[in-house]
Amino acid sequence: MATREPRYSGILVDNYDTLLQAWPHSGEMHRRLGKTIATHFRKHKGKAINVVEIGSGRGEATKYILEYEQRSKVIAIDPSDRMQEELATNFKSYISQGRLFPIRTKVLDCLELCAGQMDVLASAWALHNFPREERRKILKTGYEAMFPGALYLCMDKFVSDDPRKERRSLQVAVDRYRSISQKNKWPAGLAEAIIEHEVQDHQEPFVMRENEALQDLRDAGFSKPRIVKRIERDALVIAYKK
Repeated sequence: MATREPRYSGILVDNYDTLLQAWPHSGEMHRRLGKTIATHFRKHKGKAINVVEIGSGRGEATKYILEYEQRSKVIAIDPSDRMQEELATNFKSYISQGRLFPIRTKVLDCLELCAGQMDVLASAWALHNFPREERRKILKTGYEAMFPGALYLCMDKFVSDDPRKERRSLQVAVDRYRSISQKNKWPAGLAEAIIEHEVQDHQEPFVMRENEALQDLRDAGFSKPRIVKRIERDALVIAYKK
C-alpha cells in the first residue's frame, strides 16, 4: 500500500513561521500543554515520564514538555524530513541528554512499539490531519499502550457542533489569512494554500467536531475527556486512562 502524502507539507512547511503570524495565541496554548503534564505528574517522585508526541513539527510544544517537566523523555513523531531536521537542530542538548528522540515513522507503528511504556500521549495541531477513522485507530492503539493513570492531551482545531458557529469560525480564519498575508506580504500562493487547508479542516473526513471528538475518546476507553482551554478555534482537550 502506498504511503499517504502528509497533508501539511510543501509551501506550508516551508513557511511555518509566517503562518504563525495569524495565530498569536499559539505560544500560550503550547505552554499550557506542557504545564498540564508537569502538574499532572507533580506527585510522581523520581519516575521518568515517557511521552509520545504526534506531529511534533519543529518542537513548539516539545519545548515546553521538556522544560516544564524535567523528568520527561519525548518520542517526537513527524512525517516531515524538514521538520525533523529543524527539531534535531533546535534541541541538540535534549537529544544528547537522552530526553528527546525524533523519529519519522507511522504513528500506529510507534504506538504499538511503545505498548505498556507510555505515560503521556500528546499532540498539537496534528491529529486533524488524519481522517476520523484513522484518528479513532490512533486513540484506541494509544490507549492500549498507556500505563494506568496516563494522560492524553490534544491541542487542535475542535469545531463547534453549532453550524452557525462553525461557519463563523471558518470565515474568521479565512479573513485573517487574507488580511495578514496582504499586510505582511506573504510569499505568492501561501495564503491560498493555507486557506484551502483550512477549508478542508472543516470538511469530512478531517473535521474534528467537538462532541464527536470527545465521544471518540470515550469509545477508545479514556475517562473524563473535556476541554480545559479554548482560544477561538483552538482548544486543549484532556483525558485519562483509567
